[in-house]
Amino acid sequence: MIKKRIIGVITVKNSIVVQSIKYSNYLPIGSPEVSIENLERWQVDEIIIKNIDRSKSNLGPDLNLISRIASMGMTTPLAYAGGIRNCEDAVSVIRSGAERVVVDSLLIKNLKEAIRISEILGSQAVIGSIPLALKNKELLHFNYIDRTYDNINKQILEAFESGKISELMIIDHMNDGVENGFQEKLLDHFKDNSNLIVFGGISSNNQVKKLMNKDSVVGVAIGNFLNYREHSVNLFKSNLDSKLVRF
Repeated sequence: MIKKRIIGVITVKNSIVVQSIKYSNYLPIGSPEVSIENLERWQVDEIIIKNIDRSKSNLGPDLNLISRIASMGMTTPLAYAGGIRNCEDAVSVIRSGAERVVVDSLLIKNLKEAIRISEILGSQAVIGSIPLALKNKELLHFNYIDRTYDNINKQILEAFESGKISELMIIDHMNDGVENGFQEKLLDHFKDNSNLIVFGGISSNNQVKKLMNKDSVVGVAIGNFLNYREHSVNLFKSNLDSKLVRF
């Protein structure tokens, strides 16, 4: 059985780590290096850096940040999201020290280029990311750059279901930063054999356990709520079946 993962997410805005609340309010936390060091020490299974102002400003990925983190000698696998505009950007992210790339706005702007990244780097090196919202029981894709909602492009789901994108991180946009906010109903819109990472408003042991026991979930990603509970990763894992997660 493939072990499921508890993933630490740090959200970076203007070069500092912030606490994100519904993709609209941001509270400063500190330096990326300190947050990464803490997650490494707490033994999360993977770390995702979400740099949320790079795509909006068309700045490209923050290669300097990735290089600085990689030079820390950490052993936890690192994935990076933010500012990836094309295959060349994605390759640069990997060369700078990340193991995987996360594509988000590129799925909307240029899905063919996102698929090309997968073809060049291998599908296992690519995670797709889509902020979602449920409105009147309808599943909508939230575009955080222009702050609009739209129906999910079926071609994105087809690329995921065909394996061109190895995993899909679904983000509960409406409950980002809200304690115990993640809506399990989001999972009803995906097949049981999907490889989903869930993120947004995940904070409690029982919530993590319920999500981990879903066949479609391969990873639970936690952001804000890991920053305030030093031993939370061990607490989460101690509440889970040892067959499910790494210890």
